Amino acid sequence: MKEEDIDSRIERAVRNVASKKARMAEWDRERASESARKALRKRKLRVYGIPAAASVVVMLAVGTGLYLNHRGNGDMDVDVFAPSSVSTFRGGDVSLSDVESLMDSSRYEDAIKAIDEMLADTVVDKSLPAEQQEYIRSLNGVMRYDLTWLKISSLVGLGRTEEAISLLRIYVHEDGERQQEAEKLLKRLTE
Repeated sequence: MKEEDIDSRIERAVRNVASKKARMAEWDRERASESARKALRKRKLRVYGIPAAASVVVMLAVGTGLYLNHRGNGDMDVDVFAPSSVSTFRGGDVSLSDVESLMDSSRYEDAIKAIDEMLADTVVDKSLPAEQQEYIRSLNGVMRYDLTWLKISSLVGLGRTEEAISLLRIYVHEDGERQQEAEKLLKRLTE
């Protein structure tokens, strides 16, 4: 009988050890599964969350920039184009429409300052491919033609006709959509 007791105890011990090993293997599988789920969540966050957050930041930045850029158009008490802010025009911060807005509000001095700064900022990066450099030069030429016309108009608005006439004498020889208008203005100013 003693042998049967020993055998049964051995069987119980073996079953006990086997069940513990089975539970431990199940815990390992659960831990690996949880670890895989966490890795998948992190990957999804990297793949979807970070670009979404970056998009929101970009949209907020662009929206804020557009709001700040255009809020002066309708608000009379907001002076976006104050003379002290003309220096911020450097580097392409101002457009032709901004200069036209200055002129529409009879701020010809500020318009001339902005135009001069825009004309000075036409450097072409020599490290760019030749085709891209040529394209930028052609864009700069179109911009220079339009800006020169706006400068002539601003000078006329300020009553500085001698300066306007000297620019017009060069401007009338350039091909462009305002050539006839420039000739008429030159004729009118020199009579």
